[in-house]
Amino acid sequence: MMELNALYHCVASLDVHQAVVIVCIIYEDEAGKIHVQLREFGAFKRNRKAMAEWVASFQPQQVMESTGIKKLLFGCLESFAGILQHLFGSFSL
Repeated sequence: MMELNALYHCVASLDVHQAVVIVCIIYEDEAGKIHVQLREFGAFKRNRKAMAEWVASFQPQQVMESTGIKKLLFGCLESFAGILQHLFGSFSL
């Protein structure tokens, strides 16, 4: 059987609905164990900063939305990308 190697050790996925955004973070710890964190956020402006800060706290290497780019949320996360690149060296949206 072919062995698969992880391309990224931490990723974030957003599922955007009308009134809620469900965020899933999948990350690998130093021992190689996979962890999954799920959290729901409101889709309103007041909730977006909390969502972006929570996602950024995991230092994801990739962030994706389940059906495509959502400009409003992407813009919110993108505003943190420069800071994250400065702090952690590698971060992309």
